[in-house]
Amino acid sequence: MPQTVCAQSAFRFHRVPPQLRALYPPLPGTYQDSNHRKLASCSTASDLLGTPIHRLVRARSAVNSGTTYQSHLVGSELPFGCIQETDHGFLLAGPELTLLTMAPSIDRIELLMATYELCGSFSVFQPTVQAESLLKEAVDQGFIPENAGWKRVVDTKDAQTSLWKRDPMTGPESLRSFLDQTKGLRGSKNLAWAIDRVTGTCASPFEVQASILLGLSRRLGGEGLPIQNNHRIRLNKQARTL
Repeated sequence: MPQTVCAQSAFRFHRVPPQLRALYPPLPGTYQDSNHRKLASCSTASDLLGTPIHRLVRARSAVNSGTTYQSHLVGSELPFGCIQETDHGFLLAGPELTLLTMAPSIDRIELLMATYELCGSFSVFQPTVQAESLLKEAVDQGFIPENAGWKRVVDTKDAQTSLWKRDPMTGPESLRSFLDQTKGLRGSKNLAWAIDRVTGTCASPFEVQASILLGLSRRLGGEGLPIQNNHRIRLNKQARTL
């Protein structure tokens, strides 16, 4: 059975626009690569997942950590649908499971920022020079439609940035429902803390940072303001006068 990529590796993969994922090869199977030599030179591992690759294991005897893999033990049953299939030779933790498996090993503020991103309408990913070239070639030759996949944001000089627009991958309600089904698993308390502090759907890292700065309590370094993202403000007669 294919291995399941989770935690930081899954988060990195969730950030990759689908039109760029299509340009990368599958990971070599473990039966073909017992010494991990092929994995070390695989661009999917180096460019998209990073190393060590974080993966789920179901038995304590399978836990190991090194330069190639980092194990995350989950012995209990997981909710149906929280693991996704990919075209790259591995299974992928869905957004909810990704955040849960990240939660025990990163700072709470970092976890909050990651939660905001997966609940938001943006992704941050900087392709390599080679990936940029392959994508341009694929579009120029008609293999990939120009407007396929996520939309890339350009700066004021029309230069390509690392910011991509997409639909939210999950939301606070979906995350709370997932936590109700995974009570007691490592990281659930930290993830619940982060979910409770997501103030809305953000469209950029800058909006995330502003939301955290304004919304977190003063004890945590914020302003403690009761903010709401994307709240519609009607421009009535009095507002226009002002």
